Amino acid sequence: MMGQIKRLAPFIAAGLIGLAAGWLVAIERIPYLMTDSIFARMEAAGAKPNVLGKAVMRYAKGNIVPMANADILARSAILDLSDGPLEFTATPPRGLVDYWSVSVFAHNTDTLFVLNDTQVPEGKTVTVRLRLADQPAPGPGVHDVVLPSARGFLLVRPTMPDRENPAAVAALADALAEHRLERVAAQP
Repeated sequence: MMGQIKRLAPFIAAGLIGLAAGWLVAIERIPYLMTDSIFARMEAAGAKPNVLGKAVMRYAKGNIVPMANADILARSAILDLSDGPLEFTATPPRGLVDYWSVSVFAHNTDTLFVLNDTQVPEGKTVTVRLRLADQPAPGPGVHDVVLPSARGFLLVRPTMPDRENPAAVAALADALAEHRLERVAAQP
């Protein structure tokens, strides 16, 4: 019996190493696969890469992403930087929201950037450059976010003071419609 175990030991060790390596690869790949699944569902619902979706009020039955806050009138965009950098510009809609933020997430779900209304002076427009490391950096006054891969996600989260007030929700949706996500012009 002991002789058989000794003969099988290299195979058992190789199997355990293979199992551990497979587990590590799975842990590395799962966030990408989950993000791709969410992106596919969003695209099936009409989302287009590099286009900010219209402001959406969240409801339990319609949430693609679980646990979305029902008091947020969100806008989002699937990012694809393979054709060059993008810039997001917005003026936080003070007076219409209790809180406003913009976040950028990597393809593997890592949070790369968060900026909220308390970090932006009253009436100031924010510009965020979204780019790959080999794409042009922005000039001064522009937040620079370097994504580790071409795909990512941008999310704007303003909280509504009263989601039951149709006029306030409409005013906030109009203010959010002013937010822009545009391709950066090619450098001469």
